[in-house]
Amino acid sequence: MLAQDVTPRILIAQTDPEVAAVIHNSLAKTNFKVDAVFDGLEVINTVAKQLPDLLLLDPVLPLIDGLDILRILSVNAKNDRPAVIMVTTQNEDIDRIVALEMGTEDYIAIPFNPRELLPKSFCDAVHQSKLKIKKMVGWR
Repeated sequence: MLAQDVTPRILIAQTDPEVAAVIHNSLAKTNFKVDAVFDGLEVINTVAKQLPDLLLLDPVLPLIDGLDILRILSVNAKNDRPAVIMVTTQNEDIDRIVALEMGTEDYIAIPFNPRELLPKSFCDAVHQSKLKIKKMVGWR
């Protein structure tokens, strides 16, 4: 019955390819499917094709910024949006507060220890994946 792949999917949306590579390399040790994109339009297009379980989002992406992406996902998702962790160089309290008030699950300031990312990503991605399985089998 569960023919669909339920491997947790993580989408990295980062302006800086070096930061994206650090994140990707730290998550490569897991069994997650990890993809990276580098602007807001790519985020929207990728999410529309296949909803990730977790979005690691930079709020200062070009074309469509991260906060606008959060708004779009919240409006269009109908309770079905990825968990979102902001990963950013914006370290001010107000940036963190605004992101959390808009619905991000967590906020990680750059520079960060890649080991910090693993447990946070694991918890959010696995939780979203379990919700996906419950929907597939009709559980509430």
